Amino acid sequence: MSFQPLNDLSNRRLLTACHEQGGDAQKLSELKDSLSPPDGTEEMPLKDQMDYAMKHFSFLADQRLRIFQFYAILLAASVAATLALVDKPFNLISYLICGAYHVLVSLLFLAVERRNIHLLGVARAGVHYVESKAAWPIPLRLSSIDSALTKGGLRPLGSFRVAFQVAYACQCMFGIGIIYCGAFVTHTPKTKTIAPEIERPNAQNHRISFEARRELLRNRSRSGAMNRQARSREAKKKSATAKTALHPPLEPMDSPPDESITPRTSGRFIP
Repeated sequence: MSFQPLNDLSNRRLLTACHEQGGDAQKLSELKDSLSPPDGTEEMPLKDQMDYAMKHFSFLADQRLRIFQFYAILLAASVAATLALVDKPFNLISYLICGAYHVLVSLLFLAVERRNIHLLGVARAGVHYVESKAAWPIPLRLSSIDSALTKGGLRPLGSFRVAFQVAYACQCMFGIGIIYCGAFVTHTPKTKTIAPEIERPNAQNHRISFEARRELLRNRSRSGAMNRQARSREAKKKSATAKTALHPPLEPMDSPPDESITPRTSGRFIP
């Protein structure tokens, strides 16, 4: 594993900055003079350099994660509002505004993500410089090892950078799809499903005369009286049956009574 020395790293940063400003040699020399420390300036201790670089890098990384957390909450609310809009009757202006909102929000967060990636790259370069200048053992150069392990092949696909950019791109495509559906897709108006009405009897068709009503009430009272009489007869039958079961009737005697027993002697003791 090889690490870039200070001179190569500084020259590369100077060339990148000069290329962004037009690629003029005079500007390159001016940038080199502005970045070079003034004469008589003491170099910062190595510990202070590492603290400065790591604080800057950790601040940017934490800020990037907080921005994406806020974006996730905003995305959930936006999707819920979009579903509520789709459930309502079609309105072209609402569809266009909703689609434009998704596109603009995704592009805005994508621009912020690109800026954060640039700042993190600058901070990472500073951490690499301090690690190489300190001449630490290779296992302790954590930032350099992480950069080396995440390069090449399909490893960059599992990084935060790719995940965030894919989320922003998907929302942008979603917004474009809403605009397309609102502007170019034919929409049929939604018809409300009406439940079949229950046929209610008409009062005019069911009006009866006073005589018929009185006859109806009379029949009802008559049937009620007959029912009461029938229930009374049934109760009497049940009562008679119960008494018969408790006290069965005496059987008649076959032989006639003795004629010698008279009313006078009937109450006397007969030995």
